[in-house]
Amino acid sequence: MIRAFAVNLGNGLILTIGLFAIRSHMHRAIEKLIFGVYLVMCLQFVVRPVMVFLLDDAPFNVETYSDSIFFIVLHLVVGVIAVTMAMTLFVSFSIQMIEDLGERSITDSLSGLLNRRGFEEAAARLFSLTDEPGEAVCLVLADIDRFKLINDNYGHGFGDVVIARTGSLFRGYANGGRSAGRVGGEEFVLLMPSTRLEDGRLFAEAIRRKFSAYKFHTDQGALKFSASFGVAERRPGETLTELLSRADAALYFSKENGRDRVSDETDMDKSDPSKALDALERRHRRGLNAPVIAGGRG
Repeated sequence: MIRAFAVNLGNGLILTIGLFAIRSHMHRAIEKLIFGVYLVMCLQFVVRPVMVFLLDDAPFNVETYSDSIFFIVLHLVVGVIAVTMAMTLFVSFSIQMIEDLGERSITDSLSGLLNRRGFEEAAARLFSLTDEPGEAVCLVLADIDRFKLINDNYGHGFGDVVIARTGSLFRGYANGGRSAGRVGGEEFVLLMPSTRLEDGRLFAEAIRRKFSAYKFHTDQGALKFSASFGVAERRPGETLTELLSRADAALYFSKENGRDRVSDETDMDKSDPSKALDALERRHRRGLNAPVIAGGRG
């Protein structure tokens, strides 16, 4: 009997170590369920032998062990717990696979940001929560300058490196409810709740400076590139298409005025009206009023 208690208690203590590892990964309900099943399995190594000893008056020794209530209950409880754990793990893995597939469907594999579909869904959720008057939402739209020349001069593989680096930079700002996406070949967007136009411009300027300061190492030495930015603040009831269109107009203004700069709609208001009209007409001719811009402006 003492040996049986010692073996069960030892097994229970060894398995309990795993509880500490599982506890740090309890983010979802299914993970909490796994923790609960595992906890029951650990506790039964202590509770079960005590209960059997108290309820069973039959002699318990080496000769009678295999026919004892202790032996039968041991296999029954461990079997039930093992089946429960297996089913729970199966459900957990199934949920994880479904979530991974869903994540891949809305994620751009090269940049690691939201793709067009994912960004539109994120924007729809945000707009539904911020339609009340006074709720500010700001959008930053960026386009890598002369990206076609980067591909032509250094190859598409190197161009992918530049895209990935830009995605990593934007990903660093996708927190606190902000959403970042790659919405075109070399175009990136950052959607920020509770952010006014002037603050959005500061975000864009910070990203612009970091990107222009980054060195891309090649066989020809270290290279630096730039990006142009357009910033717009959402108006009450405005759709994503309309907001993107105004941010794109500001972005085009940056391109027209030397690139590697940040512009917003107030800059366009201060500019020469004839230049602003010309830029607007060129945007319409290029079909840049779609929710996601095709890119390739240089």
